[in-house]
Amino acid sequence: MILQFKVTLKGMKPPIWRRIQVHSNSTFHDLHQILQIAFDWTDTHLHDFDLRKTNSVQIELPLTIGINDEEGLFAENDYDERIEKLQDWFVAEKDRCIYTYDFGDNWQHEIVLEKILPVEPSVHYPRCLKVMRGTPNEDSRGSDEEIEPINNEEELEYINEEFRHLSSEEEENDDGASWSKLLSLAEEFKQLQPWRWMDDNQLFAVIDPIENDNMYCSVMGAGGMEYGLAVYIGMEGLEFINKLYADDIDEQTYLEQRSIFFSLSDRNELDTADYQLLKDHGRSYRGKKQWPLFRSFTPGYYPWQLDQEEVRILSGVLEQALVICKSVLHDPSILDAEPGYFFARSIDLDTGDWESCYIPEVYNKETKDVPLLISELELKSVSKLKEKYPVPLEFDASPGPIPVQDQPRMRPYYPIFIFCAEKMHGLIIHHDTTGPTDADEQIQRSFIHLIKNLGAIPKEIFIKEEMYPILQPIASTLNIDLIPSTRLPLLDEARKEMNDLLR
Repeated sequence: MILQFKVTLKGMKPPIWRRIQVHSNSTFHDLHQILQIAFDWTDTHLHDFDLRKTNSVQIELPLTIGINDEEGLFAENDYDERIEKLQDWFVAEKDRCIYTYDFGDNWQHEIVLEKILPVEPSVHYPRCLKVMRGTPNEDSRGSDEEIEPINNEEELEYINEEFRHLSSEEEENDDGASWSKLLSLAEEFKQLQPWRWMDDNQLFAVIDPIENDNMYCSVMGAGGMEYGLAVYIGMEGLEFINKLYADDIDEQTYLEQRSIFFSLSDRNELDTADYQLLKDHGRSYRGKKQWPLFRSFTPGYYPWQLDQEEVRILSGVLEQALVICKSVLHDPSILDAEPGYFFARSIDLDTGDWESCYIPEVYNKETKDVPLLISELELKSVSKLKEKYPVPLEFDASPGPIPVQDQPRMRPYYPIFIFCAEKMHGLIIHHDTTGPTDADEQIQRSFIHLIKNLGAIPKEIFIKEEMYPILQPIASTLNIDLIPSTRLPLLDEARKEMNDLLR
């Protein structure tokens, strides 16, 4: 998973801050190196992390994470930053700590967890999303030295370029080794041909030991059409499986799945990147349905090649899938779990060994809780409006049918089209576009722009159910009545016409 932080340099006016995204399994030492780059420090002074809130619980007693020197010349910390992982302390949104750099100048950075997000394929982490103002010079505390103004966009580009340099040659070599391992496991799976005795509706699970997510697996090939393994990831994956079995999948919802696919394909089904991957690892195949093809499905994005984290996940799943498939060959009854349970493989935390078990199907589709993502100032700018807009509105945001690619080799995404129509005359009175990154924030901001353009606060707005948690933080403040509806006749028709035009 990815942790999104807002890091603010305390005591500075106007505010100086950075918004960054970091792998949850990063250590606090990794975060220290990231913050040194983000705030243009030189790492020539001592530092530590002072934990203030974890898992939504305030920490009353001092609790520090840092590096304890072997000679004991400096104060000892409670935990070692080279061992402690972010995911063990940043558990819930609003968890926070203070990072202090240079105990003389005492530069304190407040680190607040804003979001916990899935990994975006083809995105390099750590990633800086936003920069606000330049930082003080080293050893300048107490001086009257002014902070030089910067171009925020140029600084953002510089920080992300430096972040990319954090990837060492060793990590790059690990990536190549990971692909070699995955390709070998795929070949073993192909030779085993488990689809001869297993159907695609015989689901089993593998619990990922790093992220602790359930990976729900289906062996493809019994129908003689497509051979391989489908891996549906976590709660999103299970939700898609339930829709699939309920025959509630169309062209649009098919792209909303969170999964990884390994399939055996014909040579002409591989694109250039797929073929180059196999060539780089000295792999060549002959015949139909012999070429391994790997695909990642992430909601909002075009199906794409696997990133390094997905290679790791699929390798681990394939290893255990081979064990399960061989066991089913000798004893098919092991998959006959009680209703509401899955046969699974997981690691015993005491021994570190893999073991078989049955896990419950925990499926609770909960409405997500979205905080106010825009600034209080933006909200106040429209709360002063006195007039009420009397005509009911329809408001919605959904992805379009055609993917776009901002830069070569970057994963294409489906742009999200935002529309609002007034129900009296059936007119579209607002439209906007955004991408899947920070989509909730952009939808809230577009909603504020709509109200500004109206010059009045709407009395009632009809929306789809999934839009409710996004707009609620604004609607509750402005006393707007949000009315969830299964259909939005005006916008549904407008979207159909737009999609027909774009196709």
